[in-house]
Amino acid sequence: MAIPPRRPQLLDRQALRQQLDEVNRHRLTVISAPAGFGKTTLLADWASSFEGLIAWISLDATENDPASFWNYLIAACQRLYPPLEHLITPLLQSPGSLPIDTVLVSLVNTLACSLSPLVLVLDDYHLITSQKIHQDMIFFVEHLPAPMHLIISTRSDPPLPLARFRARGSLYELRALDLRFSPEETSLFLQQELGVVLSEGGMLEVIEQHLEGWPAGLHLLALSLKHRTDKLLWLSTWNGRHRHISTYLIEEVLDQQSSEVQEFLLCTSFLPRLTGSLCNAVSGRSDGDRMLEYLEEANLFTVALDEDRSWYRYHHLFAEVLQHRQRKLTGTAHVAKIYRRACAWYKQQGFFLESVEAAMSAEDYDEAAIMLEQQGIPVTEGYPYERFVSWIERLPSAVLTRHPQLAMWYNSALIMMGELQKLDEASQRAAQGFEEQGKLTRLGATLAHQAVRCYWLGHTSSFFAYREKALPYLSGEAPVEKDARSLMTGFVALHTGQVQLALPIFAESLRVNEGIPNFSGFISCKLRLADLLRMQGKLQEAARHYQQVIERTRDLRFPASEVLARWSQVLLEWDQLSEAEAALQQALASAQHMQHTKLLSLGALYHARLLLARGETVLAEQRLQEAFQLACRYDHQEVYREALIERARVALIQGDYVTTEHCLSACAVQIDDAPAYAQEAAYLLLSRWLIAQGKARLVLDHLPRWRQVAREDGRGEREIEMLLIQSLAYAALQEREQALDALALTLHLAEPGGYLRLFLNEGQPVQCLLIQLGERTPSQQPSVQRLLAHFPISEQKASAQKELVEKKALAAGSQKPLPLLSTREKEILRLIAAGASNEDIAEQLVIAYSTVKRHVSNILVKLSATNRTQAVALAREQGWLCEM
Repeated sequence: MAIPPRRPQLLDRQALRQQLDEVNRHRLTVISAPAGFGKTTLLADWASSFEGLIAWISLDATENDPASFWNYLIAACQRLYPPLEHLITPLLQSPGSLPIDTVLVSLVNTLACSLSPLVLVLDDYHLITSQKIHQDMIFFVEHLPAPMHLIISTRSDPPLPLARFRARGSLYELRALDLRFSPEETSLFLQQELGVVLSEGGMLEVIEQHLEGWPAGLHLLALSLKHRTDKLLWLSTWNGRHRHISTYLIEEVLDQQSSEVQEFLLCTSFLPRLTGSLCNAVSGRSDGDRMLEYLEEANLFTVALDEDRSWYRYHHLFAEVLQHRQRKLTGTAHVAKIYRRACAWYKQQGFFLESVEAAMSAEDYDEAAIMLEQQGIPVTEGYPYERFVSWIERLPSAVLTRHPQLAMWYNSALIMMGELQKLDEASQRAAQGFEEQGKLTRLGATLAHQAVRCYWLGHTSSFFAYREKALPYLSGEAPVEKDARSLMTGFVALHTGQVQLALPIFAESLRVNEGIPNFSGFISCKLRLADLLRMQGKLQEAARHYQQVIERTRDLRFPASEVLARWSQVLLEWDQLSEAEAALQQALASAQHMQHTKLLSLGALYHARLLLARGETVLAEQRLQEAFQLACRYDHQEVYREALIERARVALIQGDYVTTEHCLSACAVQIDDAPAYAQEAAYLLLSRWLIAQGKARLVLDHLPRWRQVAREDGRGEREIEMLLIQSLAYAALQEREQALDALALTLHLAEPGGYLRLFLNEGQPVQCLLIQLGERTPSQQPSVQRLLAHFPISEQKASAQKELVEKKALAAGSQKPLPLLSTREKEILRLIAAGASNEDIAEQLVIAYSTVKRHVSNILVKLSATNRTQAVALAREQGWLCEM
């Protein structure tokens, strides 16, 4: 992070330095030119005379890990503004590091407090290839505080929105055309370096023609001629025909050096960074420090990286040419030997990443694989997953098969990076390796992992296929076998809606994986547990779990698309439409990056629901069509079915019964079908359609069976929806009290979770019933008013409809007086009328089951009824329920 020292006897380029003084007028300065155009030299020269505060980072290819990059940048900024050390560093060092965007916000806000201009230089930015770093850099540039100015030096334009910055006037640029030597500067430079005077024509034109003002080429040319006595004669005959002029000139420079220097340069050219002991290790010498000092003093393209001059690097172009020369002279075997020596030194010094890179460069793949296996893949903020993946992808297939655990870690890294396209090959390689090694339990666990991954990606049939393959290898009682079997059982239960069975399985798996924050362990189980809690109707508790998963995906590198999509649906249910859309857009962006086709199709469906909630029906239908197309293209049958049901619901709202009936026909559901979880959504749609067709009694005859099964399996959310449909069916039959009783029970079950959209989606009929319920039962007014506040239809309109319903509900004839029932007996009779069992009543009223049975017996005696059904029928016929 040290500013490179200014080179002695440097050509004075005052005009360029004056241009750089423009940085204070712009947020960003980009110096973009090919290698050898003197970008670093110019900046170092300018920095040496700049009166403000400057921080400098010389980048290299190993800084492509986002955490490392931003740690270096923040450390550099601390040199400019020391208060950062107390304000930002604790955020980076705290347990469970904050997401980088949060840290950047704090960094920008803190730097804004500086009273002095601050300049940060990022040199060799072209070596940064991480898209995550580029995305964060856009945020950083766009939010730079007024005192801060950023200079980027690069061989190619950075992937930043430069056009936007230009339009805003916040960008200043220097290009190759600005940096090239003018003919006057060329002449002055050669005069300064060689002591020769070139005329405006002749030799100067030849040099201009072939080098076009390229500073590095001129520098190399000067070095090659420095010790010649016939400089002018050589220049007069030089025709510049060499295709790789930089290689030619470097060789000319090398030829002028002693054999000792040449050997040192060639041998150490493969090291990205140089220090004395490392150079000694690869060259067999003992004077590495002295040689590095000499190379810098001799201006042989050697740059000091720190103020102590303990670390150096060669100019990139110079290193590339030296490497090419060494390979040509000694062959690849000798180069591999250099890398192996470097690897040994790195291992001894504890430089793990560098040692693996050296082993890979030596093509010593088994050694690299062993080191990677020993290290594992830490699931922590800052681990360079991109680099890990690149190493694994460079390993020959045979090596990866011999080290199948690496293939499994490769699989995990791909998931964390959102690179889903390569997962199949990685899993197959791991399975092949474990099978060849006879590690059948590990093979079974790998197949189980593959099954879970298929479920996550929406390939249900593949999930069951891999599950069947895995089970024969997981028949023992070892923990890994039991855990894998149990987890797959949990996913089967989740898929079939058996919430009561699945909940303890995922809760136990979550406990086992609490300290292992990998995707298929802790986070996956936490997400499934949240899904199950929502299915159970415990929406608030599910929301807490979703939030915890979102926080974990921010701390570590896990794809957040699935949990954000789920979270958007919770927010939609709570009628927080703006927040729901924001979460959904984040989910879709992540899913698009991963090409997670199930989430993309589901996301289109979720967006359609959100648009419908806003009343934007046309746009909603367009998104539904997209959901259909995606589900068909990628064969996501379950998503297709959900989209079909949603389309039918829209058609039903619009009174398009033909489309509704067509969709129901495609769902192949009948009112007298036996309850089945896979058909529940379609069955509820059928029930709504039958009510609209005047067949509400048919719904009341059959829906209670489905509600009973849903309750037994623990699907409380569906039970709430079914109760609401029962209330609407009673209302359609003008059975007001039964409708209100069912609605009261619905509210009782729905209120703890904060359900809103469930009621809002039913529109005015439910609004009318809510008003009547509030008037009949004052104790429920707070709950009723909370719901009514979210309805878009005016209360007056709903009240008018309520009066119409009441008039139609008036029955002719006299009624018998209400028998003398206690308050508790009246309460129980209303619940019986709403379809509640004795168990339901005991749970809702918090009384013993035996107490319920005693009250029911008393009710039957007082009403002269032989059973519960007769008692309810009599109460409805006489209108007693209205009086209770």
